[in-house]
Amino acid sequence: MKPRISEKGELKIVGCVSYGGDIAEIWDVFTRHEKAIKHANLSAGYEIHIFPDNCEKGQKYHIMVGVEVEEFEDLPLETFAKTIPASTYAVFTHRLADGGYAGANDRVNKWLNESEYKLAFPYSIQYYDDRFKGGDKPDSEIDIYMPITPK
Repeated sequence: MKPRISEKGELKIVGCVSYGGDIAEIWDVFTRHEKAIKHANLSAGYEIHIFPDNCEKGQKYHIMVGVEVEEFEDLPLETFAKTIPASTYAVFTHRLADGGYAGANDRVNKWLNESEYKLAFPYSIQYYDDRFKGGDKPDSEIDIYMPITPK
């Protein structure tokens, strides 16, 4: 899986947060509140994984699921706002048929280890648009954004 390298400006995301919890459950919580989010672009969803320092495989980390907004205004009580900094990204398009989420993570990490890049910030973004048909649909596709900087 070879990524494309892309620049992306600052993102404003509003959504729900979990620490090491069930990702499907946090998506369920979010979908109950998403229509109340003002200035939201509801055509795509974001799943942001925020890693602690020296994160190791199997370690818990924060997960935020949400949507991009133009501005933060009158947020529903159950939601949180996060500004993701502008960055250069390695963008991987992943089909779930190609090993599910675990397979994607393994290939992304392998590419990072072998490339001339390292993570610029301790997070990754999964981008869900109309190519995503559901977690149980092998033809579903997502984009995985990894913020990078030269080693």
